[in-house]
Amino acid sequence: MEIIINEKRNVEFYFLIIALGTIQAYRYNCIDLNILESLFYRMDMLQIINEEHLSSELKEITFQGMALEDVESWVGGVIPTILLVDTINGIDYDCKALLLDPVYRSCFKSFTLFDKMHGNKFSLTIKFNSLLSFEYIMTIFMLGYTYFLIELDDQFSETFLAFKNNIVNGIMNLNYEYSEYFVEVMEQFNRININDDILNVKRQKFYLKTISINIRDYFACIKKDEINVDFDFSKSGGLKYYVISTK
Repeated sequence: MEIIINEKRNVEFYFLIIALGTIQAYRYNCIDLNILESLFYRMDMLQIINEEHLSSELKEITFQGMALEDVESWVGGVIPTILLVDTINGIDYDCKALLLDPVYRSCFKSFTLFDKMHGNKFSLTIKFNSLLSFEYIMTIFMLGYTYFLIELDDQFSETFLAFKNNIVNGIMNLNYEYSEYFVEVMEQFNRININDDILNVKRQKFYLKTISINIRDYFACIKKDEINVDFDFSKSGGLKYYVISTK
């Protein structure tokens, strides 16, 4: 069970969406600090960034997330403590600002999780040790992508349609026997109706905000104290996520 992402900008885009989804899940107490670090904000991610020569801005966002351990320890894990909220907001804003950088504009319409390797072209293979692992990481990805879509204006409609076709439909067309919780996550996006109404984009963004709430419900079903999350990376083997139920 794997996905393949070609080209460096697409790989950076993927990690930024994961970083955004992870910090939002942490903000709303869907995941704890251990899971947040295990998903993205850790030394191993810096290794990937360094070895694959990815964006220095992505590295800085990773450093900010790694500092959350010190901030949470200082404030005793209490949310909403001003310092913790400000740290979370800073990471959130930096992720969104970088996603809106013109260098990622091509990703809005062309990004897919299901590329094929093309000779010597830069690519990253991402593997999952179980269906639970795939669902969990993809739910984090969907949460991040939802928050990204909310920030778009002129390119909202085209980007959403590309997201629905390339990513949502791509995942569902794999025909895995997904859990009912994950199917509910994916079906949320069916409520978005792109049309020519002048206020349509504003209206659809309100729907996306509701969708983000409903996506977070997934984590009430997959409780943070009942799973272990991890990943490893090698230049030859790619990135592999592990999400293991402890129930």
